[in-house]
Amino acid sequence: MVAEQGLPDGDGYAHRFRTDVALYLSSCGVARSELERVLDLVRDGDDGYWLRPHGEQLPDELRSLIVQESTAGAITSYEPLLIPGLLQTEDYARALFRWVGGIPEVDVELRVRARMARQSLLRRRVPPSFTFFIHEHALRAVAGGATVMHEQLLHLVLASARPHCAIRVLLANAGPHGALGGAFCLMTHPDHPAVAYVENHTASLFVEDREQVAAHRLILNRLAGMALDGRQSQEWFAARASEHDRAEAGPRWPHNERASSTGGKVVTAAPEQATVLRSW
Repeated sequence: MVAEQGLPDGDGYAHRFRTDVALYLSSCGVARSELERVLDLVRDGDDGYWLRPHGEQLPDELRSLIVQESTAGAITSYEPLLIPGLLQTEDYARALFRWVGGIPEVDVELRVRARMARQSLLRRRVPPSFTFFIHEHALRAVAGGATVMHEQLLHLVLASARPHCAIRVLLANAGPHGALGGAFCLMTHPDHPAVAYVENHTASLFVEDREQVAAHRLILNRLAGMALDGRQSQEWFAARASEHDRAEAGPRWPHNERASSTGGKVVTAAPEQATVLRSW
């Protein structure tokens, strides 16, 4: 039937269709139970595991992540390497996907559109409560050039002005944050237990075990005690945006140069490839 209608056939189309359905229903505020029921009707199979391998199209776990995000009462994340997907500008996200290489341009645009559509969660009439902890290294790594970074950092200033959205910077000199592990997201729900979401280049994991969720919560509490507060973070974003605004045109990234957090110059190191394909 798909082929007869002149639409792309195969698993790639089916996956994109499921993603579109999930994004649309989530933006409409559909209840979790109804969202799951409808997605069950359009999905082409499920392996029954919370561990989701990534395919050549959008990652398989994106459907589950959208459901978790759309029903969460609070979302708290830690990102040591990249600006979180929910806060990325379109040009920043596009620069990340293109930098990875090996992704057809049509798939780059598909991923960018999906990421931008997920951000409607921030503008929902009754949105979740968001707290983002972002390491200085993630904010100084240049993606796409000075203009892209200038706009991205100004976008963080505006996003952090929303009453339900706290964005806090972890300065490099505040401690060895690498000891706390990699990026993760903790989603709490009013009607079922919290879920931690961890992703790497090849697979993603939804963690529901209470002890492991509690361990992630302890890390977030630790970060809260070390990060700049909301106002300080806004001022930090504005200062870095001004640096990029004043930056003269020069070689585009990636470069090998990495600036010190106290050196006062903009880092020109590219983001880590292993994390660019994160769904969030």
